[in-house]
Parts: sequence; C-alpha cells; structure tokens
Amino acid sequence: MKDARDKREELRKIIRGGEDPGEIRKRGKLETREAVQNTFNNIAWNGLGRRKGQRRCVRCFSITRRLEMNVLPFLGRISIKRISSRDLLATIRKFACRNRQVVFPKARI
Repeated sequence: MKDARDKREELRKIIRGGEDPGEIRKRGKLETREAVQNTFNNIAWNGLGRRKGQRRCVRCFSITRRLEMNVLPFLGRISIKRISSRDLLATIRKFACRNRQVVFPKARI
C-alpha cells in the first residue's frame, strides 16, 4: 500500500512539473532498447558485415578471429555510450598480460 502511495506522489510531482509520465516511461523503454542494440558486439558485427564484400576472405577471417578472441570478451556487452578510455586501456592491458604483443598492431579494424 505504501509503495502505491509513494508512486502516486511521484507521478503527481512529475505532472506538476509539466511532464507526461507516459512519455517519460516510453523514453526510458526506448533508451533501454537502444542500449541493448548499440552494444560493442552488435556494432562490430554490423561493421564487419558491411566490409566483408570489400576485403579478401582471409583478411575478414583474421579480423573476425582477433576480435572474437581479444576484444569482444571484454567489451562486447557494453553499450557504446558507456565505453570509456579506461575500458579500452584495461582491454589493451589484458592483451599485454597474455603476451600478445603481436596482436596490438593487428587488432584495429
């Protein structure tokens, strides 16, 4: 009962502020959907799909393999908007910890 009253009061504050609670809810759902669609994993695969016809098959395979092994396990599920330079540096440090210095120049797309 108390939760319902608190929610009602919160909605009344929103309405008094001149906003529509339904629009706020829709905006929240849209932001959540965009965050799921704009993960590093989805964007990387879309980019590779577009470039696949432009490159030789062996080159596409090597880029895909390096991405799957070295980058996607660490950054794949993070939304693009939330990836920071700290996340990128942590991923690079994980490369170095695994003694994969050869991968550094080749990990870029």
